[in-house]
Amino acid sequence: MKYKVLITPVAPSIDTHPNFSGVLANYEVDANSESEARDVAFDRFCQENPFRSHRRDDFIINVS
Repeated sequence: MKYKVLITPVAPSIDTHPNFSGVLANYEVDANSESEARDVAFDRFCQENPFRSHRRDDFIINVS
């Protein structure tokens, strides 16, 4: 199945809600599940952006 995956950074906020500051990556991924699509997209993002953080907690990964 084809999934659309968006990766955005989580910016610190003074409120209790996260501050979203834009889309860093937009992928269409062929995968068997949303979880697999999330993993494939994040791996690809890390390979394409070696100087960015590779901690998943620093990003919001939205799969649809």
